[in-house]
Amino acid sequence: GSHPQRVRGVVYLDTTFDYATPAPWPIDKDIDEELLAPPAPTPADMVSMAASIAYARLLQKRWWPATEAYWRDSLAVLPDGSVRPNTPDDVAASMDLLAHAFSPDYRAVLAPALVVHADPGSVRDMLPWVTPHSAPAVVAEASRYLRAYRQAHAADCARIAHALPGSTLLTIANASHSDFLMEYESTVAAAIEAMRWAK
Repeated sequence: GSHPQRVRGVVYLDTTFDYATPAPWPIDKDIDEELLAPPAPTPADMVSMAASIAYARLLQKRWWPATEAYWRDSLAVLPDGSVRPNTPDDVAASMDLLAHAFSPDYRAVLAPALVVHADPGSVRDMLPWVTPHSAPAVVAEASRYLRAYRQAHAADCARIAHALPGSTLLTIANASHSDFLMEYESTVAAAIEAMRWAK
């Protein structure tokens, strides 16, 4: 928006959700986010890099080399071999706060855009740590959350695509936000190559 002459194109990799002005949530009752939160790591999970990776794998739909590289890069290894996040707690809290307070002005974007929408088709796509063996209340709430999220996220992506004249909206079904770029790499790459900025 500040330097449109420097931008040939913009790709939104499932990054359109506007937390400051979210799309209308399609259900009245609040979701119990605490019930659906991923399990926090225990001290045993952080006793070594291998233990932390075993814990992290439980939180992912699939485990990829890039996922492991990212995980390793986010941790500091202490002299005793245990690990801890290398982003200070206060910095992480500030990043989260500001990300949820920022509302982008898409009117300033003049370049052609590709808006990629990862549409989860199952609870595993969205909340991999919830399994059929989880408590019935957790499974029911996860299914309810999935239905609501899909509607709100689809509406949000459509809203952004509408705000960007000439944009292309690509919806990838049965996709997880955390790893769709790896699972559907060829699909996303082909869509990027097909945009007119590549010609």
